[in-house]
Amino acid sequence: MDKDNKAYFMTRQYLGKQIKYHRRHIKNYSQTKLAELANIDENTIGRIERAEQLVSTPNFIKLVDALDMDINEYIPIFRKLIDEDEADL
Repeated sequence: MDKDNKAYFMTRQYLGKQIKYHRRHIKNYSQTKLAELANIDENTIGRIERAEQLVSTPNFIKLVDALDMDINEYIPIFRKLIDEDEADL
């Protein structure tokens, strides 16, 4: 994994860990409960938390709302991921 891909993965991983932290420790939700609240497939949530998948903008907003996270804290991180993802196109 080259330096740029590693940074991209680490940023994606950080975002997934934050979602998982809020789900488990702040809200005490299972993935199933969060999936129901956010109207997102439970498998998708698992892939996001494991950094196997970049969360889409609509799903990110749904997760932030369901978890009562401060979206302003994550916008710079999410924007960086989107910019890097689009650069690869």
